[in-house]
Amino acid sequence: MTETQLFNAIGIETETTDIIFVTDQEKMPHQIGKTLMDEGRSWEKIGVERFIESFEKLGEIRTVVVDTSEVEEEDRRGLLEALKRLEEANTAAILLNDNIDFPFDEFEHASLLKSASFDELWGRIDSNIKFRDSVILETDQTVEEAIFAKPQIAPEHSADMVEQLKMAGRVQRDFLPTDLPDSDKINWAAYFEPAEWVSGDIYDITRLDEQHIGFYLADAVGHSMPAALLTMFIKQAIVMRQTKGNDYSISVPVEVMSKLNSKMSEQNLSGCLFATCCYGLINSRTLQMTYCRGGHPYPILKRNGEEPIQLQAQGGLLGIFPSSHFEQETVQLKSGDKLVIYSDGLDEIIGENADSSDDSFIFNEEFREALDLPVKDMMAKIKQLAKNTNQKFPDKDDRTAIALEIL
Repeated sequence: MTETQLFNAIGIETETTDIIFVTDQEKMPHQIGKTLMDEGRSWEKIGVERFIESFEKLGEIRTVVVDTSEVEEEDRRGLLEALKRLEEANTAAILLNDNIDFPFDEFEHASLLKSASFDELWGRIDSNIKFRDSVILETDQTVEEAIFAKPQIAPEHSADMVEQLKMAGRVQRDFLPTDLPDSDKINWAAYFEPAEWVSGDIYDITRLDEQHIGFYLADAVGHSMPAALLTMFIKQAIVMRQTKGNDYSISVPVEVMSKLNSKMSEQNLSGCLFATCCYGLINSRTLQMTYCRGGHPYPILKRNGEEPIQLQAQGGLLGIFPSSHFEQETVQLKSGDKLVIYSDGLDEIIGENADSSDDSFIFNEEFREALDLPVKDMMAKIKQLAKNTNQKFPDKDDRTAIALEIL
């Protein structure tokens, strides 16, 4: 099922895009792309003519950045009309230089940048997004309603949409494991909390044969419907075991990660869709674990009487570069060991780097205390810590963690 088909199936025709870059340049500057990924902003880069022809179909937009050096004289009128309609919907434009004699006196919120630094451009983008959201919040009106002067959604339709989104969330949960493969050697625990009805996180823990267990946690950028759609793709694209007739082979972690990245890259995902993932394979007899990660937070290993450590392995984000390289590492587990893999929505609970220029990591004291508990109690404690954090920071991200304990 394609993204468009799923949106139509659950009654959603459009989505919110934080930033539209109107430019005919082939590639975005590296610094802009990196910052967009770091900030988790959704964006689209489209040409001038396409923007003029299709801006009404782009859904809700928070701000628009226009490279005026790319605008031909014959496109000026159509561009101004599009930007005027968007401004009426509280979407402010940023013009990079002014090669079109822009009528600023007719626009209340549009701004001009000539030779600004990147930091100034990003500050202007962030300011426009906050302005748009604050006005929409005050008027309780969406951008799409303002552009097309649509009537308010009837309560019964709104309730139906909410119910369908809830149903989509329940369907997504059906893809998660219902029974964890506990044994007399290994106990497992999991925590899954979407920020909204659907989640950009997905995980699996599954027994591959009598002695191997594969497990992963993947995090698609954001926590909206596009991210949820991407998790479904990831679920189908991760191949832990391949069967041919009566024979089978178990894929090693680096093979799983490389193939997942290739499949995602081949899709040419629109906007800034990418994912992170950590995949592990454990031999339940020898307790040897191999693992591989792509852009994901490092797994955490806690041993009795020792400080927790991060298990580091290099690997880039998934779905951006087809030729990305991923490292596979091996660790020998022993009785009393606990391993935790988590999505970045739990960063505030886990800890932080001591310094931006230093690789050292400081674990939060409450999390360190939780690591001393049996794995299922530990996960319950993490859930409680997340709940407490929600009260301080209501604008939360998807939160997921999986953990194992060697008995």
